[in-house]
Amino acid sequence: MTPFEQAKLSAMLQLQQRAGIGQYKEYSLHAVFKHLMQPDGSFHEQKIAGYVADAVDGDRIIEIQTGNFYGMSKKLSVFLREHPVTVVYPLIEHKRIVWVDPESGETAKPKLSPKKGRFTDALPELCWISDIIRDHGNFELWLVLVDVEEYRLTDGWGKDRKNRYTRVERIPTALGEELVFRAPADYRRLMPPMPETFTQKDFSAATGLRGMKLSRAVRFCCNMGLCGQTGKRGNAFLYEVKDE
Repeated sequence: MTPFEQAKLSAMLQLQQRAGIGQYKEYSLHAVFKHLMQPDGSFHEQKIAGYVADAVDGDRIIEIQTGNFYGMSKKLSVFLREHPVTVVYPLIEHKRIVWVDPESGETAKPKLSPKKGRFTDALPELCWISDIIRDHGNFELWLVLVDVEEYRLTDGWGKDRKNRYTRVERIPTALGEELVFRAPADYRRLMPPMPETFTQKDFSAATGLRGMKLSRAVRFCCNMGLCGQTGKRGNAFLYEVKDE
């Protein structure tokens, strides 16, 4: 059994035992990565400085982040005063969608989503913790590509009741490539190949990001010194890639 398979088995057993108890609301994707990073469950959910850490490994705190990074900065700052911290951020590379009838429990045949995730999808979220990355030498980030089965309820509106559906679970099925960042210079690996000067439209074409996600991604790259605003072309801001 691989470490991933063992982590998945341990996580599923733990979630079954907790069903109905209401202790630390948690889902499979988060639980599997917690067991993967720290197999010993006695080191999970540790209370440190007024917060609950997902896991500890010796002196190091491990946080699994499967949602957005907004509001994380304060918690991480407190942890980093006394401990090195690793944040693990799974990124969905391939997703099989399973629709579930909320009344009968019947499931439809899984369908593969045409969208494919990539490492640059992390850029908009990392903007929220730019200061943590720049200012703390004992912070590290793991980005991990993962395949999942996503279960959705047909409880929305529209003819097929799939608009504004409820997502109830994401179960990881396979691990892909990972990147580990331990110093600000490491984040250059997330900067897509760009011409010497570029616009947000160019950045969007390279990453597939749109709207506010695009703006936050470019802002993160500027915050990390990977690029800088240099002028305008019409109504569009111009940026230039900065050398290492």
